[in-house]
Amino acid sequence: MTDEQSQRTVRLFIAFDTPEGVKRSAVELQEYLRPARADVSWEAKSKLHVTLKFLGDTTAGRIREVSAALRKSAQGVRPFEVAYHGLGTFPPRGVPRVLWIGVEDPTGALVPLTARIEAEMALLGYPREDRPYHAHLTLGRVRSPRNLVSLQNLLNSCTFERRTATVNELMLVRSDLQPAGSVYTTLELLPLSV
Repeated sequence: MTDEQSQRTVRLFIAFDTPEGVKRSAVELQEYLRPARADVSWEAKSKLHVTLKFLGDTTAGRIREVSAALRKSAQGVRPFEVAYHGLGTFPPRGVPRVLWIGVEDPTGALVPLTARIEAEMALLGYPREDRPYHAHLTLGRVRSPRNLVSLQNLLNSCTFERRTATVNELMLVRSDLQPAGSVYTTLELLPLSV
């Protein structure tokens, strides 16, 4: 990597992927909500993941350092179960900006893992989150208030039935902003093991 390449800025986040069956159900839910004709940017099926930590702009030369810190965060963490369940919005009251499916932590492994990731990334200079971690799968982002009442009525009429899945690996992902939306590239897959 040249000096110029190592100083180039990339947007990074840490996540885990969503199983194909959950993705299919999430897309079906999006299709159920589309007739509201609200101004929502729906997440593509291929981009459905659970973010553990958004790092934001990072110089390309630091990717190896971030990767090593992520590996340290996951040391000794076994694969664990999560449950996709329920629907909600951010913020929970008022005009919604994000529509999501909830992700529960029945084994209690997810919260300590995110705390370890936060601590390791803080050592690299990434700011800590100022609010508690709320695991979720983003369905879409609201762009304007158009037809929000119709969307809220549809949201109130449905739910996302509980689906469990095992988290086997973490991902370090680059997000490139394009005119048609962001494009994700997985830079590293980190399998969880004892």
